[in-house]
Amino acid sequence: MAGGIERPSVGRTREPSLKRQLSRLFRMLLMFVAAGMLGIGLVLILVRNHFKENQDVVLEVGVNLSLFGFTTLLVTLIASQQLEHRLVAELQDKMDEHVKNVRLAMGEVEDRFRSTIEKFLPLYTSSRELGLENIFLTRIDALVNIEPHLREMLKGAASQAAVPQAERGGTDDEGLLAAETSRAADDADDDGSTPRLWFVGTSLKGVLEASTGKFDGAGILSWAAFLAARDLLDLRVLLTQPKFARIRARQEHRAQSAIPEEISEALEFLHKHGVSADCIRMTQASPTVFAIATQEMMLLNPYPYGAEAHRSFSLIVKRVTRAPNDHQSLHRDIFEQYQHRHFETPWRDGLRVVERDGAFVPPEATFNPLAPGLEVDDVAEVEGDGDDEGEEDVG
Repeated sequence: MAGGIERPSVGRTREPSLKRQLSRLFRMLLMFVAAGMLGIGLVLILVRNHFKENQDVVLEVGVNLSLFGFTTLLVTLIASQQLEHRLVAELQDKMDEHVKNVRLAMGEVEDRFRSTIEKFLPLYTSSRELGLENIFLTRIDALVNIEPHLREMLKGAASQAAVPQAERGGTDDEGLLAAETSRAADDADDDGSTPRLWFVGTSLKGVLEASTGKFDGAGILSWAAFLAARDLLDLRVLLTQPKFARIRARQEHRAQSAIPEEISEALEFLHKHGVSADCIRMTQASPTVFAIATQEMMLLNPYPYGAEAHRSFSLIVKRVTRAPNDHQSLHRDIFEQYQHRHFETPWRDGLRVVERDGAFVPPEATFNPLAPGLEVDDVAEVEGDGDDEGEEDVG
């Protein structure tokens, strides 16, 4: 047993206990016999006058019985007292030993607890200071965890439409209301008054495929599109330009057309659900972290080399500092760091999606990802003649 405490076996405890009980029973029986002999002896001494012919014999027997009974009783009492002291001493020794073992065990537990706290406390403190809320083995687990927050945020955005016009200080003119809400959306980056839902990723495959499980990604995206169309939500979807997505496909050991097809499916879904082209942009870079952000929380899912991100671990972080930051280079928590560097800056640098012939069309790349020094017109030639060289550069 931990801490050096030995648990006595049943066989070892029953035998001494039985011996003690038999010894105690024998002592009680002996004391009872001795007391009886003493009593009988005293009775014979008292009634000796009734035996006139054998008076002397009765007296002698009574005296002997009394002396023998008294002596036996006295010796038994003394022996019992000594035995009791010895048993008490043995019991005290065993109790002291057990107390010592318990103290040793408690000392070990205390040392382990202190060691655990010393290891855990810095991690806990850093997590609280940096805004780390939780960590999950896969993206789907993180999506399930953050879904209630997303729905509460969307519900809050939808509730803005129920505010009476008189309370907003406007009129019932629909065009005027649209202009006011549009200006409010333009100021969202400054005062954060408009709820937001931002996506950054190669495509939306991990979100839409998760709809078959416990996370309703398609439902949340369609709801967000509905609200964004009414200027009630700042919706941003930043995807990867298809030519750059081919590089990622090589890293994941997939067909060159696999990820571009997923991007096309994402654009088709967004167009079908009425998302404005202004809400979609594309970045000319290989993805690093799939991310979802609201005003309060963020999901971060790093892309590992050689595997799809939605099968890899994910973090949930929350906003810790709310005061304006005048020094963007000195970020104060993970949320603020990724909000600036992973959402806002890439969005400003992103290429706008074009709506043409009733569909979203990816913008043309401004340079060749496999040979940045060449013009876009030379992309086909480089991809046809230099696939092996391009793969070496990516690796």
